[in-house]
Amino acid sequence: MRPNRTSQSTRAHLVTRFLELIEAILGSSPDEEWIEILNSLELAELTKPQLIALLHLRRGAARMSDVAAHLRVSHSSATALIDRLALKGLVERAHDDADRRQVLCRLTAPGRDRIEALWSSGRRQFGDMAEQLTLDDLRTVVAAMEVLAGAARRVADARA
Repeated sequence: MRPNRTSQSTRAHLVTRFLELIEAILGSSPDEEWIEILNSLELAELTKPQLIALLHLRRGAARMSDVAAHLRVSHSSATALIDRLALKGLVERAHDDADRRQVLCRLTAPGRDRIEALWSSGRRQFGDMAEQLTLDDLRTVVAAMEVLAGAARRVADARA
């Protein structure tokens, strides 16, 4: 069945509103609070691409080419970025035992600790929001988040 213009318009409006709400939720904490969190975790000195690389490596070791693809940068740019993170002691590089030509990147213990602390801080903030919801609202939000998590898995599978 082909969507009509009304349903396409409704979908576009809802997607726009969804993105506005995500921004409102994520932006509900004052910038100073996020800066304080990043400073306390010694992450404030990181660039956005470095932080994205660390979050990517949180899932496990990755080949340098995978890091480059995830960041949408050249292999040499990814190598330079990983080298800077290695100098900070957050990432280590090693040759892949299965293919010595491949370089694997992985978080060091301090890198893992900092990223986990960042996630923990985010969970605390969302926990504070959840505490403000009624039980019925919380059920609704959890059901919606289950749908959203499924969509996220489908997007990830399509990219793989």
